[in-house]
Amino acid sequence: MPEAPAPAPGKSKQRLLLVWAIVATLAAVLFANVALLLFVRTRELKQTQHPTRVTLNQANTASPFLSLEESEVPGRYRFFENGEEMGIMTFTADHKYINKDGTTYPQYRWVILRDGLMICWQRSHTIFTEIERPGVYVAHSPKEQRIEKIIE
Repeated sequence: MPEAPAPAPGKSKQRLLLVWAIVATLAAVLFANVALLLFVRTRELKQTQHPTRVTLNQANTASPFLSLEESEVPGRYRFFENGEEMGIMTFTADHKYINKDGTTYPQYRWVILRDGLMICWQRSHTIFTEIERPGVYVAHSPKEQRIEKIIE
């Protein structure tokens, strides 16, 4: 029985290279599709688990702080903690404030949030979440704090 002629060594390597290239291309395309699918599913899960800012804003449109104007905040305030007057603070138009001792630090800031007025101290912050009346802001946590604007 006659034997089949053996393929030339160069053609065998070319075929092997071509098969390898086809398999590698198919594997890369498959991997890219799986990665894209996982990415899209992860984003969908995050959106269903965590409502977006727009959803949160729509849910809390009744906050009185949404209508509080920046120009209404600057002025002098009496600061109370647990019912005891601690001193007078001065809020400036550039979102800084001067403490009861007359000093200020770069950390001393105030900002109007959608659900409160936040004051940043040196190492912490307080969010006043209630407007008792114009110029009077109350925070209930972690301790009862209150600021009352001094009308001059």
